[in-house]
Amino acid sequence: MQFEGGLEPEHRDLYWRGLVLDNFDGLTSTRTRSSSSYSVASALADFGISYEDRIRIIGQPITYNVILEPTQQPWLFGSHLAQDVDGDLFRSRNLELFNNGRITQRLSYDLHSYMRNQTDVLLLDSMRNRSLRLPEEGNERSLDFARQLRATAATDRQYVISVLAHFQQNEYFYTLNPPALGENR
Repeated sequence: MQFEGGLEPEHRDLYWRGLVLDNFDGLTSTRTRSSSSYSVASALADFGISYEDRIRIIGQPITYNVILEPTQQPWLFGSHLAQDVDGDLFRSRNLELFNNGRITQRLSYDLHSYMRNQTDVLLLDSMRNRSLRLPEEGNERSLDFARQLRATAATDRQYVISVLAHFQQNEYFYTLNPPALGENR
């Protein structure tokens, strides 16, 4: 990754977005079919909401180049709210970036990203409900924890703030060598 114009953001300000797995059934995370840009775009159009109505940006974008090794998948990686400089890529409702076909060889692409932004300014009830839904079974410890947090929050916003605070105040680590998953994923 190379940033242009000497405007490299602080490491803490980078949030990388790849494929969004936004549906969890208690055992498996999957990508909701309605996450595609086409199905959600038509749903938003039914309500007279444009894609741009959902996003607020502040300031100028950063511009950077990404070199991606072959993944055999169509999705790409970029900083949050990335826009393709050349217009060759596709962006989904979940702000994911997709190539027109699988990445079978090294790919270089240029992006703009707005580091200061607000997304989902207008949110359909169906999207909100899907994002707040808990699975009916599996992972009982996590379900109990989520229910406890939810019971102490008066609003959806307070609940989300509680969840984010939990992740910020406790040590969670990313690993390429995770242990085998047990019952409590």
